Amino acid sequence: MIDAVLIDIDNTIIDFVTTKRNAIKRAIDEMQLRGLKISKEEAEKKIMEVYSESRHGMEDKKVFQKFLKKLGYVEKNQEYFRILYSGVNGYRQERSKGWIVYEGVCETLKNIKESGLKLGVVTDALNEKAYLRLTNTQLDFYFDVIVTRSISKEYKPSGRPFLIALNKLKVKPQNAIFVGDNPKRDIAGAKAVGLITVYASYGTTDKGTILFNHENIKADYVISDIRELSDILENLK
Repeated sequence: MIDAVLIDIDNTIIDFVTTKRNAIKRAIDEMQLRGLKISKEEAEKKIMEVYSESRHGMEDKKVFQKFLKKLGYVEKNQEYFRILYSGVNGYRQERSKGWIVYEGVCETLKNIKESGLKLGVVTDALNEKAYLRLTNTQLDFYFDVIVTRSISKEYKPSGRPFLIALNKLKVKPQNAIFVGDNPKRDIAGAKAVGLITVYASYGTTDKGTILFNHENIKADYVISDIRELSDILENLK
């Protein structure tokens, strides 16, 4: 019997990569207007390299500074400031349009809530990042509990974030499902504590994220669309 559904945020209910890429492209456009001498394709490639090399990943707040350093721009001169802050402004303006929610997410979460199941978030994001994304998209209203890294103090695949969520919901691991896009963190971590696992394959495409071999995914279920989750829950009743 399933009593609860736990779910990740980035690249599972929110299209983190597409949202970020749109903002990066806008930043590049603005930097080119101020004299950036590099093609859009090459600029995007190098910015993604900065993210991949950073211990902060795609949350690196100094990405444009590091990008310009890669290109040999001299920090602190007038040209540097013009290009840097035009990029920062372009990025922020595009991001202010809001986060992109995958098609079918609201419909699926609504159906889960109406079926009487409890809903929770388990994410590696800190409180600020998680709540900004969820409130911006109005998704926060669906969840009974939101466990962030600010609460768990540990990254997945540690079992602690999952167990905190289960404890708050008063649900046993075998009576809950976890949905996530990262095999090493989400699926491995959830399986280790006894949760039924659902791999969101649509969150790991060639849009700048790591491609995973689906044959090596040890999840109990694999979905290519969030709406497929409803069928899984129906079969598990």
